[in-house]
Amino acid sequence: MITRPGFLLAALFTIMPAGTHAQDGRVPASAGQATPPKDTSLVQAMPSGAVAFAETTGLAQLIADLQRSDAVKAIFESDQFREFQSTEQFQKVENGRQLAEFVLRMDLWEAGRKLLGGRAGVALYPKKDSKEP
Repeated sequence: MITRPGFLLAALFTIMPAGTHAQDGRVPASAGQATPPKDTSLVQAMPSGAVAFAETTGLAQLIADLQRSDAVKAIFESDQFREFQSTEQFQKVENGRQLAEFVLRMDLWEAGRKLLGGRAGVALYPKKDSKEP
């Protein structure tokens, strides 16, 4: 019985920025606001009012290392993963992966390296007209 499918899903997903449709995997320079110089934080390019902000730099090597890691190999070869592969939930995830790879014209590992290999920033904003995030 699968007791922790969320763990497997977390291990399998690479988060992709919405609206990234360029064939080479890069967001066009005209998209969004201007990027601040490399020696400053991306927080300066975000609209004010965020309740949380996270920034990464150069995750391409980390993604490549993760792809080749024994831990990921062990997950894919585990009995729990094999059991998960026979579920409808996995089939939905697999269909989504295949669609994303078709649209991006590359596998998700490569897309992750290209999209997250430089600088990336994510900000969380509160709901409009709400005191809670």
